[in-house]
Amino acid sequence: MKKITRLLAALLAGILLLSSCNNVVTDETDTTETTETVPVETRVQTKLPDDLTFDGDTFTTAFSGDMVAANSYFVDELSSDNLEAALYRRAKTTEKRLNVVMKYDVDIDLAATRDLFMSGDNVYQQYILGGVDEASVVVSGYLYNTDTLPYIDTSADWWNQSQIDALRLGKNTYMLVSDFLLIDPAAIFFNWDMIEDNNLPNPYTLVNEGTWTLDTYIDMCIAVINDMDGDGEYTSEDDITGMHYQDTSQLAPFFPGCGQLITERDEEGRVEMAMNNERTLVIWDKLLRFSTSNGSFSSFQKFEDNRALFATRKVSYLESYAGMSELSVGLVPFPKMDESQDSYYSLCYDPIITVPATIKNPELVGAVLEFLAWESGNEVTPTYYDKLLKTRYSADLETRAMVELLFDTVTYEIGVTYFMFQNGFCGLAYIATSPILGDPHAASRMRTERTLVKQTLKTFYEELEKIEGPAESAETAETAGE
Repeated sequence: MKKITRLLAALLAGILLLSSCNNVVTDETDTTETTETVPVETRVQTKLPDDLTFDGDTFTTAFSGDMVAANSYFVDELSSDNLEAALYRRAKTTEKRLNVVMKYDVDIDLAATRDLFMSGDNVYQQYILGGVDEASVVVSGYLYNTDTLPYIDTSADWWNQSQIDALRLGKNTYMLVSDFLLIDPAAIFFNWDMIEDNNLPNPYTLVNEGTWTLDTYIDMCIAVINDMDGDGEYTSEDDITGMHYQDTSQLAPFFPGCGQLITERDEEGRVEMAMNNERTLVIWDKLLRFSTSNGSFSSFQKFEDNRALFATRKVSYLESYAGMSELSVGLVPFPKMDESQDSYYSLCYDPIITVPATIKNPELVGAVLEFLAWESGNEVTPTYYDKLLKTRYSADLETRAMVELLFDTVTYEIGVTYFMFQNGFCGLAYIATSPILGDPHAASRMRTERTLVKQTLKTFYEELEKIEGPAESAETAETAGE
């Protein structure tokens, strides 16, 4: 995920070199033109043994989703589409490097997974889950502890160690995040023309300086409000609003963006509810400014029609906007709560890598997962970025850097990934967006949801202990080490 930074550095070096070559200095004593050679960066290699081979064994990926989901990772033939071609070559390169046969299957739901587990069949070696409400798959014992897989080096750049750690619920690791995944994090798009016409600060500068905060964002939303017909409704085709959203799910990333998730860890590393703190109340208070400033947000005035300054979307929308000649956009992460926040956080609901518990050859699985993650950085990841940017934005270094920042700050919300549709969690997810919509009862309703969340987590960890054994406390770990 750091590949684009390196590409940008190389591109800038190339531009400087071309500039120097076009300004040749000559004098009476020396007319020899000198040039510099731009060093070509060599990627860090995997630690897979050079002679590692699996004699034509099959590695099959199962998708909980349909063919559309699968075709984001595998295609059956070489295509004129650059991304599809890159995906095709990734599979073929993996097959050649490790002497394996790559296959995939779709619509492998929980019932099918259970049947395979009960039969013990070694049909699938990788299982791509949808990334929402996966708790039942974990506590059913259907997944392999990937901590024990050989060859995988999650400390390498092609793995996202921070999110792997964030997704760990107990002792073992069941969910993996790597460059193999073509994820689509939440982002905020802005209208360049409206920024300039209203003399507003450059959002890219604000992000880079660490001053892209929730207060600044809301101030900018309010600054552009224009009720052209004066009816106070902001529903006519000429009205201008601050932020456009399509549905309430697109408002959910504000809380994670402010560094506040639905869950946090207790002293033993277990998941517990996190939204019962002062930070939540501060964020709520800030978000209430939307509902008290009529016209600051709307689901009616469309960003695509140049009627809103901002739009809450996913990064992939950049590809669509690139084809709209009448719309000039930029994109940034969701804002921080304040300038003291250490990082931006970009919420992601996308698929997760898991391994079925029924695998019979851990060496095969570990080697293929490691190579797929590494190989993705050679062509698939850069091509995916190029597809998002399209020609119109591909030469815009600031926009490219912002796309990379969004991918580098990807954040998975455990409350969604594992528990979204279970008691309490769905309510908390809605409560996180309710201040924007003007709900004055969020705090009182959260007390009810908190009780439900506690019971949901209690039940979950009782089931998890049946698989992993009792949680290991700091005292237990110290005694075990003696």
